[in-house]
Amino acid sequence: MYLLLLPVDGSAEGQNELQRMIDEATPGDVLTIPSGHYTGPIVISKPITLKGNGEVVVQGNNLDVVVYIAADQVTLEGLTIEHQSKDKDTMAVLVEGDGHQLTGLTVQTDGYGIVLRDAHQSEITKNTIKGNAENERKDRQNGIDLFGSHDNVIKGNDISYVHDGVYLERSEDNDITDNTVTHSRYGYHLMFTEGTRLTENISEQNVTGAMVMGTRGTVVSHNQFRKQLKHVFAQGLLLYDVLHAEVHHNHIHANLVGIFIQDSQENKIYQNEVAANYIGVQMLNAKDNHIYENQFVANVVSAQAQHSSNNQVKENYWDNHMGLDLDGDERSDIPYRADPFFYTIVKDTPAFQIFFQAPGMTFLENILKSDTSLWLEDAAPRKHPVLDMDESSQSVSIGLLAFSALLLLFSMYIIYYGGKRKNET
Repeated sequence: MYLLLLPVDGSAEGQNELQRMIDEATPGDVLTIPSGHYTGPIVISKPITLKGNGEVVVQGNNLDVVVYIAADQVTLEGLTIEHQSKDKDTMAVLVEGDGHQLTGLTVQTDGYGIVLRDAHQSEITKNTIKGNAENERKDRQNGIDLFGSHDNVIKGNDISYVHDGVYLERSEDNDITDNTVTHSRYGYHLMFTEGTRLTENISEQNVTGAMVMGTRGTVVSHNQFRKQLKHVFAQGLLLYDVLHAEVHHNHIHANLVGIFIQDSQENKIYQNEVAANYIGVQMLNAKDNHIYENQFVANVVSAQAQHSSNNQVKENYWDNHMGLDLDGDERSDIPYRADPFFYTIVKDTPAFQIFFQAPGMTFLENILKSDTSLWLEDAAPRKHPVLDMDESSQSVSIGLLAFSALLLLFSMYIIYYGGKRKNET
């Protein structure tokens, strides 16, 4: 192994120097690249290392791929890759083969960021990937995209303004940890995967924090899904057609819907903090799930379930439940039942939100009860919180409650003065 120093040259000949030196390198070489701008495309077809020394920029305009890795055990470190294209299906970095390390990259792209195709046992770490913020979400592509790629580590990446932050399809046993995704559609999108571990990530101000669909044996733990609010279908965590997942110790705050569980079964959902969402947990066609020891605090509607049966819901804390503990076991002897009445009428007539917890609304809930066998019921709800809310969680809850109060006052103002003007005309 030896060290190659590449010259900086702005001429047309110099712009091809990086590819020439790659072609002349032998397997195992380390290429240290001085500061400068280099023109792609770059193709790496042997196991070598490229390290940036200073500001090293590889540019590609209207290329299908700017940097293409077509070998095993390639390392890229400390490079900036600028990818401009009118075609959103083009890629900044395409990775094939096994055992790669891509770290400390800055990727600016109009298409895909880093794409893995049949690439296994690689590490994609500490990269910054940013899409074009001026493009609509439908005109962007994914930040990190895996298909048929197994046993990889996706860690410590910062991703923004893309379609989906981290997208996996038909990829098994991948670790996705300590990443941050903002201002995108889905922060993390898992499709038809097995054994995926989604841990210690942040998703903020996306449409959905994490979309988990058609997966088996997924672990979703110690993540923060927060502030998914600005879309009619905004959710912190969506489980759709999910089997045998474990969802635990997540902080799910200030979303339109905290957790949405649809057509999913035999999952364990426990010890999550679900706070300051419009709906805490919502279930549709979900059965045989175990939901226990979670904490539901400061949600407008704590829970709502439709066409969902045989779910084992127990020992959760519901801050809106007025229970009674007769035997001193810290569990209420009165079950918690989530009546979907309020949610149903608000869905049809959003203006009725101003009557939340009004005496008249409570009266209507009691006389117009739906089939209670379809309700979500916690037979032994906890009398006290399960988890300690940290300061940041409390500030989120207080902030959202203040926002809700202002929204309520604004709604009353619009309804009152709108009606007044109508009567005056």
